[in-house]
Amino acid sequence: MKLEDFGALIKANALFDHVANDMQKLQTHMGCKRLIDQQIASADSIAANIEEGFGRSSSKEYAQFLVYSRGSAQETRGRYGRMKHWLPEKDILARQQLCDEIIRILSATIKPLRAKSPLPCPSHSLTLSLSHSLTPRKARHFHNHSMRSMVHFHSMRSMVHFHSMRSMVHF
Repeated sequence: MKLEDFGALIKANALFDHVANDMQKLQTHMGCKRLIDQQIASADSIAANIEEGFGRSSSKEYAQFLVYSRGSAQETRGRYGRMKHWLPEKDILARQQLCDEIIRILSATIKPLRAKSPLPCPSHSLTLSLSHSLTPRKARHFHNHSMRSMVHFHSMRSMVHFHSMRSMVHF
């Protein structure tokens, strides 16, 4: 599929056009500048994250950018609800419906992408890193050291990286 044929992107670009027009109407209202800037930014972020994710090299990364895009669609939708003081209700409802359509498409796309590329559990990643990058003696040393010091996962991951870098240099 070509990116320009993706329904969520088509709808995100249409939403952005509506947001630009709607926010133009609010320029004369005092105190709306920040809301205008945020609404334009969140609407732009929907399409931008779809585009950036599409250019990534893995399904996992693409799915993550679609999650960001979905969050921006939710943000845009919610802010439209708070703009009821300045915009006609029919416009707000139409924009929120468009956001809902985008969110549905993104959610339906994210699910199979995640199924293709499941996120590994942290302990499994650590075990794989240890088994592939350390000698048995260094792995035992690392295991004993980490058990004594009760190092957190992120610290252990850094240590694994440090040990694997040392083993690459020495061998």
